[in-house]
Amino acid sequence: MKNHGTLWSLLVSLIRLVAIADVSSASWWTFHQPEIPYKLKK
Repeated sequence: MKNHGTLWSLLVSLIRLVAIADVSSASWWTFHQPEIPYKLKK
């Protein structure tokens, strides 16, 4: 059970890191190329 908890915490931390990296890269891309994401959404 302890091993399962450790794996779960590692998975959660990995998901958080990926989400933070995705948000930061998306905001960076939107900041530097504002017209491209707007065209993709339309």
